[in-house]
Amino acid sequence: MKRTLLFLLLLTFVIFAAIGCQSQQQQQQQTQAKNSSAAKGGGAGASKTTVAEVVNSIKALEKQGREMEELRKTHDSGGAGECAVLMKKHGETVAALQKQIRTFSREHRNYLVTALTELEVCASCSTAAMGACDNVNNSIEEMQKNVESEPKQQQ
Repeated sequence: MKRTLLFLLLLTFVIFAAIGCQSQQQQQQQTQAKNSSAAKGGGAGASKTTVAEVVNSIKALEKQGREMEELRKTHDSGGAGECAVLMKKHGETVAALQKQIRTFSREHRNYLVTALTELEVCASCSTAAMGACDNVNNSIEEMQKNVESEPKQQQ
């Protein structure tokens, strides 16, 4: 009886030790994979988004914000619900764009932060949306007029 109990206890210990080692190996492999992809330029922080790409995304989202005007005017629950769904989706896109501009020059960021702040309102269910859409265009036009076309990436 004591041998059986001792054997089961030893077996349990071995199983838990094996699970722990396996889990540790998986974590090491995941860490190595992340480091490898970041070193190759495949990591999220390593991607180099250009000003032109961000501006194109902003313009596309601004257009979609203008197209939401009919939903903003709709007072029934169907239009309001669809507007809210689009607003949430567009808000996530704006947040992603805000992360992408972090490495741009200060001059570009100043204009783009303003454009993205206005874009959040433009692509929302707010009654002030259309004015915000105009402000998005103004910020982009001002940037293009006053700042060189491509930023020097900050280190």
